[in-house]
Amino acid sequence: FRRLAAFPGGVSLEAVDDVCEADLDDLLSLVAKSLVRQTAVDGGEPRYWMLETIREFAADELTASGERAAVEERHTGFFSVLAGEAREGLEGARSGEWLARVELDLANLRAAFAHAKQAGRRDAAATLATALSLRHFLRGRYSEVEEVSRRAIELDPEPLERAALQGGLARSLRLQGRPREALDAFEAAELTLEGVADRGSAWWEQWLDVELAKASFYYFENRQEELAALVEELEPLVARHGSAVQELDFLHLQAVVAGE
Repeated sequence: FRRLAAFPGGVSLEAVDDVCEADLDDLLSLVAKSLVRQTAVDGGEPRYWMLETIREFAADELTASGERAAVEERHTGFFSVLAGEAREGLEGARSGEWLARVELDLANLRAAFAHAKQAGRRDAAATLATALSLRHFLRGRYSEVEEVSRRAIELDPEPLERAALQGGLARSLRLQGRPREALDAFEAAELTLEGVADRGSAWWEQWLDVELAKASFYYFENRQEELAALVEELEPLVARHGSAVQELDFLHLQAVVAGE
């Protein structure tokens, strides 16, 4: 019962099993006692949740038990894995399905990010922040992208994660009408990546993501000379190292520069 206080929003049976080390019988027992509510989800598994007054009591019990840190660590671990899957899903062909999945666990993802940041778990915080940022972008919540990106960058995650966060921050700043700050963030991402010695496929993917976003920045800011120069510089790099999505993005930029 008390471990369910770790979930600020509704939760799936899978998450309960992993974080609370409980099974369906345990949950249904609490449902029968009206300590936990069960809600049906169209086309999905039921969600389980507590009234806030009951959750507050359970939270006090969790603290008194001495288990809070361990439960929060499992909560962070579970939702950082989900965030890693969501990062790919939100940028893929099934982004709509993944956006709905993220919305169901938005409160849990936010809580897991807060736990990860407080505990100094840099990689988990970066993964959670990137997934949250993608959600916020899709919802047009650019100030929230900025907030979560800055908070994750403060932990100094590993360079590729840091550059991804800096690139997302740059895009959010442009969309908030702050071009000078956006350009600073793009340059910070470039500086981060330039300091990486191992330039394998993951490095090139991140570098091209940043540069293609910077090219879009030049386009929207009507900096045509800089856009043309960057597109010319990127052409052989995209041909050699770019993903299929990056190649499509680059073709669009080439068409823009050509005036098509």
